[in-house]
Amino acid sequence: MMCAVGGDAICPPTAQHALRQGRTAGNNVAARLRGRSLSQYRHRDLGLVVDLGGLGSVARPLGIPLSGLPAQLVTRGYHLLALPMLVARIRVATNWMLHAVAGDDFVRTGFLAGQPSTIRAMEHTDARPTADEVHAAADSEKPARTRQAS
Repeated sequence: MMCAVGGDAICPPTAQHALRQGRTAGNNVAARLRGRSLSQYRHRDLGLVVDLGGLGSVARPLGIPLSGLPAQLVTRGYHLLALPMLVARIRVATNWMLHAVAGDDFVRTGFLAGQPSTIRAMEHTDARPTADEVHAAADSEKPARTRQAS
């Protein structure tokens, strides 16, 4: 497994990260087969975007926390640019405009009702283990693996 470079670096659990890491892994396989040098993966955190529906969005582009309409614009702009084809971008943008004018055609379940549209509320950063907790858990498993091997 490739991981972000750095002493206690932990890779983020996102699809974007997995795609970038997979691209580096694929390039390294091709480089190995061609007898070329391998590249190390370096994670660059560009931030996050989350569309919660309606105007409920949060974003942190390049470390700048946003919520509400500014976050909605950044989030939707990012998602449009992530689409590979112009036809798909036009279709999605048109759909967003229709929803803005005519309203949504689905029922909101309200499971986010009452929660603030902030990055802190949506990220659940307290639920993730710290780097020290990850390393401590890995160290506590080492003796168990050794006992199983003998």
